[in-house]
Amino acid sequence: MGTVVLTNFVKTVFGNKRVSICDAAMSSSYATGGDTLSAAMLKLRAVESLNVQSKGGYIFSYDYTNGKLQAYAVGATGAALSEVANATNLASVTGIKVMAIGYGTQ
Repeated sequence: MGTVVLTNFVKTVFGNKRVSICDAAMSSSYATGGDTLSAAMLKLRAVESLNVQSKGGYIFSYDYTNGKLQAYAVGATGAALSEVANATNLASVTGIKVMAIGYGTQ
């Protein structure tokens, strides 16, 4: 199971919410269902919204229930996006801009 690596944190406040902005790097062995990206890793107690930049031909989606960052790639011409295959090496996908909005800090 892969885990997202986070660097270059900037923390701020937006109204009554906490905001963590950072760079993410995917793992060398992507796990089906997504690489681990928990609220604690984002220095929050809970994530209410997560915005992730597309990068390297991949589009990302956050699984709020399981704390996973899912990676999708474009399929064949005209096909829908497909989740990246299990054990795919995404380690070269770095510098992904992430902005998490939530509450509480770790």
